[in-house]
Amino acid sequence: MTIKRTDEQIFRDAAKECNACLNRYRDKFPVLPKEKLWAMAAMDLAHRMQAANKRTDAGPLVEKMEKWTKEIESYITPEETKD
Repeated sequence: MTIKRTDEQIFRDAAKECNACLNRYRDKFPVLPKEKLWAMAAMDLAHRMQAANKRTDAGPLVEKMEKWTKEIESYITPEETKD
């Protein structure tokens, strides 16, 4: 895997998070095979990522900003150029 130098810290932090998650599952379920632990950790991390994405959905914000931009532009656009 080739990683850009600008992304290196992000990957290091992600690796730490993966290891921490895996270790939590190892502690809770010490008798499970490592493949199951990895699968559980992957699902946990994917779930957290999806939940974070839903919390940070910018769609409604973008719609409001577009509406406000149109309103502001209507005030600063000369009357003769309006349709």
